[in-house]
Amino acid sequence: MSETDPAARAFEDLCAEMTVLRRSVEVLPQAWRRAMHEFG
Repeated sequence: MSETDPAARAFEDLCAEMTVLRRSVEVLPQAWRRAMHEFG
């Protein structure tokens, strides 16, 4: 597949978004506990 293939680009974008999403989900529990500690 070529670099300019729309399907390949869409797949790469999807993978990048999933990586960011997974990182956010990993950080979320500690952020939630910190928020509950401050405001709870």
